[in-house]
Amino acid sequence: MRGKKLAIDKLKNSEYKLVVVKDDEIKYKSKEDSISSIVDLLDNRPELLKNAIVADKVIGRAVAMVCDYGKVKFCYGTIMSKGASNLFKKANISYEAKNNVEYIKNRDNTDLCPIEKLTLKVDHSSEGIAQIKEFLNKK
Repeated sequence: MRGKKLAIDKLKNSEYKLVVVKDDEIKYKSKEDSISSIVDLLDNRPELLKNAIVADKVIGRAVAMVCDYGKVKFCYGTIMSKGASNLFKKANISYEAKNNVEYIKNRDNTDLCPIEKLTLKVDHSSEGIAQIKEFLNKK
């Protein structure tokens, strides 16, 4: 799959933290080190996510929920949490990870990422996205 290779190569060989490929073309890229860029895509350009390939530096449950809700067809993560891979399996989304971890940690590695923690007890992507958006609006 050409699009998959394109997304992964761009993520690996650039400063981008998020790359979205659709129809074998890079349609979106972001250097932002946050979930907010993919949430913004879901809110404002959901057609870019539908059947797209998403490559992200860090994929936890929250990003997995956005990908599930946005109907992404494949996800690649440089780092991916077990919760994210479990969600992808349940949603029947193809995925691949360079490094698998139990949980995504916060920036100073002292605890879980706050958004990972927020989604741990959430079973449905729509509910998780509502909580993520509420969290992002409080920041």
